[in-house]
Amino acid sequence: MTNRALAAGNAAGSPEVADVSIAATFTFSNGTPITINSGNITDLKNGIVSFAITEPVVLGSVSDFVQWLTDRFGFPDINAEVLALKEEIKDNPLLSSLYSGFLSFYNGIIKILVLSINRTKTSYSYMLSVTLDLNPPIDFFGVIQFDSIGIAVNKAGVLTA
Repeated sequence: MTNRALAAGNAAGSPEVADVSIAATFTFSNGTPITINSGNITDLKNGIVSFAITEPVVLGSVSDFVQWLTDRFGFPDINAEVLALKEEIKDNPLLSSLYSGFLSFYNGIIKILVLSINRTKTSYSYMLSVTLDLNPPIDFFGVIQFDSIGIAVNKAGVLTA
């Protein structure tokens, strides 16, 4: 009869090493929870670091983001200027047709969909994907709606000594 532990091991008879990862939840300064999962932490001894967010992170509206930059880093608060511009657009006969589109962008919700960092001793890769979900979507002739806009950035390379 074969020992089950040996049968589950490798050809040399030693048991396989299990993958172990860690999940942690952090709270962003605006109160948004961010859950991050690591890669296999047993790879740390080999200089391999890997982690990624596990679900989209909602950062809030453009207005919220501007306010956060002001509160956290002392950036100028441009929300008052944007609100004044909103009224100018609304009241301008040439620009009033753009008003609903302007509101859709300004009230849109910013989300981080992908954030991952992977690094070995010899290479690295970073991925970031962010969307702005328009609120409300922009309607074109009652036929199609523009719901969101996004950007994805991927960077990979080889580390040099």
